[in-house]
Amino acid sequence: MEISCYRHPGERFNRRQIRALLANPNACVACSRIRGRLAGWAVGLLHRHAPGVVSGRLYALTVHPAFRGLHLGTRLAKRVLRRLARLGARSLSLEVRSTNRTARRLYDRLGFVPAALLPDYYGPGIHGLRMRKRPGRKQRDPHAPMPSRPG
Repeated sequence: MEISCYRHPGERFNRRQIRALLANPNACVACSRIRGRLAGWAVGLLHRHAPGVVSGRLYALTVHPAFRGLHLGTRLAKRVLRRLARLGARSLSLEVRSTNRTARRLYDRLGFVPAALLPDYYGPGIHGLRMRKRPGRKQRDPHAPMPSRPG
């Protein structure tokens, strides 16, 4: 599925990486199957920085092209983000290719905001964007008018 979903090798997980994620005790994994096929998956990672200081990271979110448009990405992301928050994550982050408009719109609707540009994150000339959110922050209503900036 990774090859079907990502053009750039720097964005893909290989089998060894996927096995390691599935075995990681700090990972929250959600999968969606349709007609017996893996349609999508998401992985969140919990990081304990110090006693009482816990963050979560949406580490992977992939929906097979044949199943896009069914809101699987939204459902998978929400499931993983809820688990991370229940496990104590006080902040949430993710990285996304800076030119991936579809994913960025999804993360915006989920309440994430851009935090840092990551030059060459996915390979030479393929920049990433770190996005952050606080658990409990409401997702943005896509039909609400955008707030205006003060003069």
